[in-house]
Amino acid sequence: MWILTYHQIKIKTLFFINECGGGPPASLFRIPDGSIVILQRGTIKKKVRVVKGEASECDFHIASLNTKTAQLFRVNNEQRFLLVFNKKTNIIRMFRAPVTRGTAQFKLDPNRLHDNTITLGGPFIDDFGIYSTRKTITVIRHGACKTFKILKSNVETPDLFFQLTKNNASKFGLRNGKSYRLAYNQITNRLVIGTQVT
Repeated sequence: MWILTYHQIKIKTLFFINECGGGPPASLFRIPDGSIVILQRGTIKKKVRVVKGEASECDFHIASLNTKTAQLFRVNNEQRFLLVFNKKTNIIRMFRAPVTRGTAQFKLDPNRLHDNTITLGGPFIDDFGIYSTRKTITVIRHGACKTFKILKSNVETPDLFFQLTKNNASKFGLRNGKSYRLAYNQITNRLVIGTQVT
């Protein structure tokens, strides 16, 4: 779950989007709106009221905390967490989940001036949890490693894709139009490109 922090949210409130259309199944949706639960991370505990938003076609589940509450739990804005609800104890436990896995299509970037740039298209940045403040990202595959400037594509599409120039495609062994398994780590800011899937 993607944790966002805001000053406007009440201090003792955990707000999350109800049944995010693009996200994986989540046990939190079984918690009734308005319930009082115990939020716990490690030894830190606090009672909060669950407030559920409207169903949405967002690409990843989103929870929001007041900025001061987030500081108490040592949570920074846009970090990814696994939230697990225990109905018997009424506790939601928080576990840091910095690695997001998925697939995306690779497309050649014809612009030769982009040799130090990676273009990320569709909901790539949101789906993989790349901080909005990130300006660069390190790409790794089969021993090849390079840090690129991030460029967000202006193409409107629901499909995830990434672009590199021909030189970089050769460096990483990528084939135009093919999709690859990817894993992004928020902590290390590394995008690991795995096997081709199509």
